[in-house]
Amino acid sequence: MAARKKLDPGALATDLGVLMLIGIVTPSRLADSMGTAASTGAYRTVWTVLRDALPPLLSKDLSPAESRGLGELLTVAAECAERTGAQGVMPGLDPIAARRGSSRLVSQARRLRAALAGT
Repeated sequence: MAARKKLDPGALATDLGVLMLIGIVTPSRLADSMGTAASTGAYRTVWTVLRDALPPLLSKDLSPAESRGLGELLTVAAECAERTGAQGVMPGLDPIAARRGSSRLVSQARRLRAALAGT
Protein backbone atom coordinates (compact mmCIF):
# COMPACT_ATOMS: atom_id res chain seq x y z
CA MET A 1 0.00 0.00 0.00
CA ALA A 2 2.79 2.40 0.83
CA ALA A 3 4.52 1.77 -2.49
CA ARG A 4 1.27 2.54 -4.30
CA LYS A 5 0.71 5.68 -2.18
CA LYS A 6 -2.47 4.14 -0.71
CA LEU A 7 -1.32 3.99 2.91
CA ASP A 8 -2.40 6.65 5.36
CA PRO A 9 0.32 6.39 8.03
CA GLY A 10 -1.45 8.79 10.35
CA ALA A 11 -4.68 6.79 10.32
CA LEU A 12 -2.75 3.54 10.75
CA ALA A 13 -0.82 5.03 13.68
CA THR A 14 -4.01 6.25 15.35
CA ASP A 15 -5.67 2.87 14.96
CA LEU A 16 -2.61 0.99 16.22
CA GLY A 17 -2.25 3.33 19.20
CA VAL A 18 -5.85 2.76 20.22
CA LEU A 19 -5.59 -1.00 19.71
CA MET A 20 -2.47 -1.13 21.87
CA LEU A 21 -4.05 0.97 24.61
CA ILE A 22 -7.05 -1.36 24.84
CA GLY A 23 -4.89 -4.48 24.63
CA ILE A 24 -5.97 -5.90 21.29
CA VAL A 25 -2.54 -5.38 19.72
CA THR A 26 0.47 -6.03 21.92
CA PRO A 27 3.66 -3.99 21.60
CA SER A 28 5.71 -7.16 21.04
CA ARG A 29 3.56 -8.31 18.12
CA LEU A 30 3.62 -4.84 16.62
CA ALA A 31 7.40 -4.75 17.08
CA ASP A 32 7.68 -8.01 15.15
CA SER A 33 5.58 -6.80 12.23
CA MET A 34 7.09 -3.31 12.13
CA GLY A 35 10.58 -4.79 12.36
CA THR A 36 9.84 -7.04 9.41
CA ALA A 37 8.50 -4.13 7.38
CA ALA A 38 11.52 -2.00 8.25
CA SER A 39 13.94 -4.77 7.31
CA THR A 40 12.51 -4.75 3.79
CA GLY A 41 13.61 -1.13 3.47
CA ALA A 42 10.47 0.64 4.66
CA TYR A 43 12.28 2.52 7.42
CA ARG A 44 10.65 5.87 6.67
CA THR A 45 7.13 4.45 6.49
CA VAL A 46 7.60 2.47 9.71
CA TRP A 47 9.06 5.52 11.43
CA THR A 48 6.12 7.67 10.32
CA VAL A 49 3.68 5.15 11.80
CA LEU A 50 5.59 4.64 15.06
CA ARG A 51 6.24 8.37 15.50
CA ASP A 52 2.49 8.87 15.82
CA ALA A 53 1.50 5.56 17.44
CA LEU A 54 3.96 5.59 20.34
CA PRO A 55 3.22 8.86 22.22
CA PRO A 56 -0.19 7.83 23.62
CA LEU A 57 1.32 4.58 24.85
CA LEU A 58 4.43 6.25 26.28
CA SER A 59 2.36 8.87 28.07
CA LYS A 60 0.15 6.32 29.82
CA ASP A 61 1.13 4.97 33.22
CA LEU A 62 1.51 1.34 32.16
CA SER A 63 1.67 -1.66 34.43
CA PRO A 64 4.62 -4.02 33.90
CA ALA A 65 2.31 -6.40 32.03
CA GLU A 66 1.03 -3.62 29.76
CA SER A 67 4.54 -2.38 28.99
CA ARG A 68 5.84 -5.83 28.03
CA GLY A 69 7.21 -5.60 24.51
CA LEU A 70 7.44 -1.81 24.55
CA GLY A 71 11.24 -2.00 24.69
CA GLU A 72 11.23 -4.07 21.50
CA LEU A 73 8.94 -1.56 19.83
CA LEU A 74 11.25 1.28 20.86
CA THR A 75 14.15 -0.71 19.38
CA VAL A 76 12.41 -0.70 15.99
CA ALA A 77 11.54 2.99 16.34
CA ALA A 78 15.13 3.88 17.26
CA GLU A 79 16.56 1.97 14.32
CA CYS A 80 14.13 3.65 11.93
CA ALA A 81 14.85 7.09 13.38
CA GLU A 82 18.60 6.50 13.06
CA ARG A 83 18.35 5.26 9.48
CA THR A 84 16.07 8.06 8.32
CA GLY A 85 17.74 10.89 10.22
CA ALA A 86 14.48 11.75 11.97
CA GLN A 87 14.73 14.54 14.50
CA GLY A 88 12.42 16.14 16.99
CA VAL A 89 10.76 15.34 20.28
CA MET A 90 8.46 12.44 21.04
CA PRO A 91 5.91 13.16 23.77
CA GLY A 92 6.19 10.75 26.68
CA LEU A 93 9.71 9.56 25.81
CA ASP A 94 11.75 11.72 28.19
CA PRO A 95 10.29 10.39 31.46
CA ILE A 96 11.04 6.82 30.40
CA ALA A 97 14.54 7.68 29.18
CA ALA A 98 15.23 9.46 32.48
CA ARG A 99 14.43 6.42 34.60
CA ARG A 100 17.20 4.69 36.48
CA GLY A 101 18.35 1.30 35.32
CA SER A 102 19.24 -0.41 32.12
CA SER A 103 16.16 -2.37 31.14
CA ARG A 104 15.51 -2.71 27.44
CA LEU A 105 12.67 -0.22 27.73
CA VAL A 106 14.87 2.42 29.36
CA SER A 107 17.94 1.82 27.19
CA GLN A 108 15.94 1.95 23.95
CA ALA A 109 14.08 5.07 25.10
CA ARG A 110 17.49 6.69 25.60
CA ARG A 111 18.66 5.45 22.20
CA LEU A 112 15.56 6.86 20.50
CA ARG A 113 15.86 10.18 22.35
CA ALA A 114 19.52 10.45 21.26
CA ALA A 115 18.63 9.65 17.66
CA LEU A 116 15.90 12.30 17.63
CA ALA A 117 18.33 14.81 19.14
CA GLY A 118 20.82 14.09 16.37
CA THR A 119 23.50 12.83 18.76
